[in-house]
Amino acid sequence: MRTVFYNATIVNPGEVLTGCTVIVEKGKFVSIRQSAAPAADRDSFLLDAGKWYLFPALINIHDHFRGSWLPRCGNGPYQNVYEWLAELHAKPSAFAPARERDRISMRNLYWLGTYKNLFSGVTTAVDHYLRVDPALYSDLPIRLITNFGREGVVRTYHEPELFPSWGEGLLKECKDAQESGRPFIIHVEEGVDQETGTELRRLNKLGVLGPNTILVHGIGFDEEDMQIVARNRCHMVWCPATHEFLYGRTSNIPRWLELGINTALGTDSSLTGGLNLLDEMRTARRFHGQVFGKSLPLDELFKMVTVNPARALNLEGHLGRIAEGHTADLLILERTQNGSPLETLVAAEPRDIVLLLHEGRPRYGDELLAWLFEAAAESHGSAPVVVGGRAKRVIGRPMELLEKVWEEIARRYIPAFLPLDDAAHP
Repeated sequence: MRTVFYNATIVNPGEVLTGCTVIVEKGKFVSIRQSAAPAADRDSFLLDAGKWYLFPALINIHDHFRGSWLPRCGNGPYQNVYEWLAELHAKPSAFAPARERDRISMRNLYWLGTYKNLFSGVTTAVDHYLRVDPALYSDLPIRLITNFGREGVVRTYHEPELFPSWGEGLLKECKDAQESGRPFIIHVEEGVDQETGTELRRLNKLGVLGPNTILVHGIGFDEEDMQIVARNRCHMVWCPATHEFLYGRTSNIPRWLELGINTALGTDSSLTGGLNLLDEMRTARRFHGQVFGKSLPLDELFKMVTVNPARALNLEGHLGRIAEGHTADLLILERTQNGSPLETLVAAEPRDIVLLLHEGRPRYGDELLAWLFEAAAESHGSAPVVVGGRAKRVIGRPMELLEKVWEEIARRYIPAFLPLDDAAHP
């Protein structure tokens, strides 16, 4: 199926192109030209994009799909993540949502996590968790990144009986990832105390830091830590909603950017983090201003959900930009009269998404474009839904999913990241 967008405004990191014709075919952007509207072609679907902005679809570099449940759990502020984990396991009543989550099948949790991301313009997400049966997520209508070396927390290395490895051990996971050119991902310095403040230097002594290393959080980094990260060309993941909720403080993002550290934004688990990636972008902008007394530039924030995570995942030649030869992952929003393209993006809610493509195939969008979904003939099918009072179409059957979840938890409940008016008003 060939889809042609004409009269389009393309919004890439560092550039805005107007009057463009964008051709999508076989899952790729095959042609991008500043040209007049093309002639009608019976083999193509032509869409006038004059009232829209075309963005690369967003990348959520840090999520835990098993934690796709709300409300958030915690009684912080905590000194470190280990305090939170201890409460998670020791205080069932205080962490009731997590206990309820445990009653939901993994398959249903992964579908919930998929919708959490799709409804916020995300087509690529990293599921940072222990390895599970690939059949669990092989047919999800999203690009779920699972092929990477992994570890949960640094304590695993010296207390494996209390913190079992998420893989085959920190050193082996890192070595195998380095040899195969895959990323190695680990949480580090998720806390503000003396213990977590030494974690980065421990990893450095173990020799696990390098250009393929993706470090999550880094709240307790001092100047020496940040210099080590920059020198080793590691990538950093910032999860401001989790930082604010659990610890009341965040990482030194201005210094990371000064040092040229490649920084990407992640939602983290729904049990502690942001509602979705659009909401996380707003939290990042607000929290950065509160903590550092200056605005986070929108172009930096945009890079944190597009080209920066693509670079960290070694996918920068495929994702993160609208460019010829890149995978056709596309997020389309309605143009606004009184806002720049990036202001429009940061203000966007799920109801504002006109169309979301993954590998050129529709995943979510306006019901007026239902014919695109029908032409794609997906095995999952698609369903009409109402989001924020607007008629939409989404791949799969989210209401059927919710009904299965309600059976599992023995009550009717709609997590806020699943913004379906249909569920709220049956």
